[in-house]
Amino acid sequence: MSTVYRHEGWIWEYTPGADVVSNEMVVIDTVCGVVQTDTASGDLGAVRVRGVVEVACPSAEAITQGATLNLDVANQEMQLAAGDLAGAGVATADAGAGVTTVWVSLNPGLV
Repeated sequence: MSTVYRHEGWIWEYTPGADVVSNEMVVIDTVCGVVQTDTASGDLGAVRVRGVVEVACPSAEAITQGATLNLDVANQEMQLAAGDLAGAGVATADAGAGVTTVWVSLNPGLV
C-alpha cells in the first residue's frame, strides 16, 4: 500500500480510560495533549497535540522563553521541575516568578 495523507496531525482522536474535561492535559504514552471537549471514559474524543497553548505553571519558577518544560498531570501544570512527562513542551515566552501561566509549544513524542 502506498502512503496516504490523512491530516495535519494537530488533533488526534482519543478514547480516554477515565472521564476527561475540556482543556485538561493528558498523557498519551509519550505525548502531552489538551482535551478539546468533555469526553466520557470509553467514548471517542479529541486531543490537541501540537500548537501553542497557555497552561498553568508554578508561580515559584522563573521560566524563560525556550526552556524545556515537563508536565505535572496532578496539578495540570507545565514546569521546570521533573514531572509525569519530560519534555512535554517548550516555553514560547517568559513566565517570571509570580506568574501563574505560561505559553507552551507542545512537543508530540519528545521525551
